[in-house]
Amino acid sequence: TPGVRLERYSTVLPDLNGPDEVSIKGSDWILLPGIGMWYTVSDHWGILAGAHRGFSPLSLSQTGQANPEESINYEAGTRWQYPDFSGEAILFLNDYKNLVGTCTQSAGCQVEQLDQQFNAGSALIYGAEFTAEHQWRLASIGQLRGQLSYTYTHGRFQDAFRSGFAQWGDVEAGYALPYVPEHQASIKLTWRDLN
Repeated sequence: TPGVRLERYSTVLPDLNGPDEVSIKGSDWILLPGIGMWYTVSDHWGILAGAHRGFSPLSLSQTGQANPEESINYEAGTRWQYPDFSGEAILFLNDYKNLVGTCTQSAGCQVEQLDQQFNAGSALIYGAEFTAEHQWRLASIGQLRGQLSYTYTHGRFQDAFRSGFAQWGDVEAGYALPYVPEHQASIKLTWRDLN
């Protein structure tokens, strides 16, 4: 299934330091194509794949100082659905042409840098995610449902650069992306009383 999304975005930034608080205005169009595939192997199981273009615009305060974020995102995997057991296993790869970071207080940025956006060049993030859910019906007592999820993420800068962004600083190609956890997992158990 091919698809395309055409977006037009408009932004307005009041210039509080300018004469009469004149607003800075901007607008643009972006074309975001993608394609997805689903193949039904059986009534309960199928295979999926897809590729999509990603885009994140900059705030108007960054015009001329940074470039918008662009990426191509790929995924492939399988999904199953049975009466008491369901789940999916997905491989993903996000190829960033121009990664953008935003300076915040929680990132340790100085007050004068707050909300500024910085470019990091190309970056590659890939990994796998797995989710599974099973439910057990315990006669007339109730129902127990278990959910398990796990995600592995490997994120690396592909370019060397020096950044004014506190989270990045001096970067060499191959450095890990900060604040991107490599392993994430969760287990959830839910009891439902049928009485």
